[in-house]
Amino acid sequence: MRWAFVFLAGALAGIAWIALRRNFEIVRINGPSMAPNYLDGDRVLAARYRGGPLRPGQVVILDGPRPTVDRPGTHGRLVKRIAAVAGEKAPEGVPGDIVPPQHIAVLGDNQSQSVDSRQLGFLSTDLVHATVIRKLSR
Repeated sequence: MRWAFVFLAGALAGIAWIALRRNFEIVRINGPSMAPNYLDGDRVLAARYRGGPLRPGQVVILDGPRPTVDRPGTHGRLVKRIAAVAGEKAPEGVPGDIVPPQHIAVLGDNQSQSVDSRQLGFLSTDLVHATVIRKLSR
């Protein structure tokens, strides 16, 4: 009977682990673009994005736009703060007037060292991979 309890506890722990991994991830910040709030090497807990409303001020992890001739080196993941959502006025320095449907404008907290919507323009919400829940200790 004891072995059945151990087996059941192990199975439940495995199922819980799979559910956590499916919905959450730990992401390492790479680079200075989000300083001073998130420093190079910091780790954050993020919830995988499954759709739904996004709001200004929220920090998101984006699948970076593919590089193009006029946007070299913009692949990989980006961690940025949402500055405006669909229907809102574009932030200063971002090309365009109003954020189009299913798009967001994002900015790095350290704007002098950030590749964001000022260079990339509005980004599709399809590029949102996860939303940051909180910073973890180093």
